[in-house]
Amino acid sequence: MLLQLNELSRQPWYVGNMPRDSADSTVKSSGHDGAFVVRQSQKGGVSNPFTLTLLYSSEVYNLHIRLRSDGKFAIGKEKPEEIVSRTATFLFVMAGERYLSRD
Repeated sequence: MLLQLNELSRQPWYVGNMPRDSADSTVKSSGHDGAFVVRQSQKGGVSNPFTLTLLYSSEVYNLHIRLRSDGKFAIGKEKPEEIVSRTATFLFVMAGERYLSRD
C-alpha cells in the first residue's frame, strides 16, 4: 500500500486526506462532467483505501476503490467483469475515461 500512496501522491488529481465535502466542492467548481479527484477514504479501512469523487451529469459521486484479495484495485462493490488494475493510478484514469464515455 505504501507504494500505491507514493505513486498517487505524484498525481495532480490526488488530494490525500481531503474531507468528502471539500472533494465534492472541488469537482463541482470545475463545472464539467468527468472532473474527479482521488482521496484517502475516511471510513473505507484497509479493504477500501481510496475514494474516487467524480462529477457526472451535474451530480457528485463518491465511489470506494476496493483492494481485492488478488492485490488488484476495483471500483465499488464486486461485480462480474469489473475493471481491475494492479496500480491504483491506472484504475482511476480508466474509470474517469469510462464515466466520460457514458454519454
